[in-house]
Amino acid sequence: MIDWVMIGFYTVMLLLGVWQLYRVYGFYKWDKKAKILPTAPAVIFYGGYFGVVLILTSITFMTGITNIKFGHTFYVIVGILLMLAALAIFRRGRKNVKEIEKR
Repeated sequence: MIDWVMIGFYTVMLLLGVWQLYRVYGFYKWDKKAKILPTAPAVIFYGGYFGVVLILTSITFMTGITNIKFGHTFYVIVGILLMLAALAIFRRGRKNVKEIEKR
């Protein structure tokens, strides 16, 4: 028997994830022009990560997969991405400080 309430819930969750990615992309386009927020790379990274998690979680539950195991490689990739986001934040902050010093 199909549980329509849960399918509706998962569909709403999927749409929220897509909306989150759309808003992160809009923020990325704005930030590409403005470049005033030193923490923008973190907002983009974590916002995108949250949107992808919402989408994948809803799809996982819709398909009925309950035995999910992430390998060691997945955590290494996430760690590298976190380091790249931190490096981007550092570079952006340093660039902003140099611009302020010039004024």
